[in-house]
Amino acid sequence: MISLHSLYHLRFPDDLRNILIGALLTVILVPAFASFAVSEDNGLAEVRATYDRLHSKLIESQDEKPIDNVQGSIAWGSSYQLDSYVSMYQATGDTVYLDHFLRLADRVLAARADKSGELDF
Repeated sequence: MISLHSLYHLRFPDDLRNILIGALLTVILVPAFASFAVSEDNGLAEVRATYDRLHSKLIESQDEKPIDNVQGSIAWGSSYQLDSYVSMYQATGDTVYLDHFLRLADRVLAARADKSGELDF
């Protein structure tokens, strides 16, 4: 079985790796996290630590790159990432996830075809 850690280190193009990690954060970790009551004594801290660790690696790889939608990366990557921030905020009440959401949403809005001049989907 492939672990999330080993998936991160596979040789994918950066865009594909970011899409895969964003989807995994949303599809695997967030539902597992949301199923817990908000309590540190039932494994919540471990799930949150895993999410935050993977998220920091994802952010390191994204920060300097402009977002574009030429290959559908907003729909297939950023949308899942935005969804995971909302889910993490709902599960924890921690506004740091809303800050992450707003930062990425601003980047997505700046990549619109009418702003970037690039025709996309």
